[in-house]
Amino acid sequence: MNSESRPHPYDFYVWTMTHGESVVSAVQHPTRLKALKALFSWGKTSSREASSEAQDIIESENRSLSRSPYKTLLDQPTPPFDRLPPHSFFIQIGFVLEKPYISRDDDRFYYYENSIKREKVFKIPMVAATSWKGNLRWTATKLLTEEMEEGKVTPMQFAEWRLQLRLLFGPEKGDEGPEAKDLARYLKEAGGAQAHDCYKKLCIDHFATLGVNSLDESPHHKGHLYFYPTHFNGIALEVINPRQRKTRTGTLPIYFECVPAGAKGSFSLLYAPIGLIGLEPTVQRSIAKLALLRTLEALCHMMRTYGFSAKKTSGYGVACEEFVKDQQSFIAGINGKYLPREFADLTRDSREIARSIWGDSNE
Repeated sequence: MNSESRPHPYDFYVWTMTHGESVVSAVQHPTRLKALKALFSWGKTSSREASSEAQDIIESENRSLSRSPYKTLLDQPTPPFDRLPPHSFFIQIGFVLEKPYISRDDDRFYYYENSIKREKVFKIPMVAATSWKGNLRWTATKLLTEEMEEGKVTPMQFAEWRLQLRLLFGPEKGDEGPEAKDLARYLKEAGGAQAHDCYKKLCIDHFATLGVNSLDESPHHKGHLYFYPTHFNGIALEVINPRQRKTRTGTLPIYFECVPAGAKGSFSLLYAPIGLIGLEPTVQRSIAKLALLRTLEALCHMMRTYGFSAKKTSGYGVACEEFVKDQQSFIAGINGKYLPREFADLTRDSREIARSIWGDSNE
């Protein structure tokens, strides 16, 4: 870490005044004590010495991870389907990173300016549940708009697909007022006026079947997908070294933490269509099958094509094709499990997956 980017001791003073007694726990931690000493040696350490210090801290962090309860955080318990709405399903996938994962933590007091997102108690690198939801919705929306741009779907099909995403993730951002904004405006422009009119009518008709007798096509409701956080078993450093235009040399390397390629994690997701309670069983199953198809398609593209990390347009945050071999990956329902071995298995036959987890149906 270069001396220019080191925090000034005054920053540490401000931090102690803000956090009060919590500084005691920070000093008692050996690696944080080393970081405090580095703060007070601000401006006196060379880039090479700072790089050595950074590597020592990362090695210490990895040793701490090996002693942490990582394995207990890896898998999520299978939910009790007898207490959930009909046609609920649960997805759990153990994956390996093909490219490093980058994120930003909320902790303002840390060794580096660019620290990885961590679990608050055990300080294990993680992906928050909200990050999974945002990335999966972004991927599903991109797949929808690409199909429309290529002319593969009609305006009515676009509207139906858009309603399916709304039921999965909740209302679109920006659809509250009389004029669409943000995501709602983007989808309105991407689909065209005809698709937007169809979408509004579908929303009114769908919520009318649930007893919501309103001319408002955007009532507030909760999405049917529930996400779990993911924890990783490794940490590393990435370095960006900006170069001067004239000399083509770099003198101010910028360090930021990442989860390295080869690290393992577990993705977990629950589909619980509470908002469909009261509909006919055949209608519930039809909506659930479409939800399963859209979810698996978006999940496969997010993990293998687009990524789920910061700087994902540069290739970060992509998972390997094959799942972790020493961990069971499955899609579970009230009638059983489907056991995929790689991401390609998720999109090969959605009907077979539906039969495996919900049983046979004559629909």
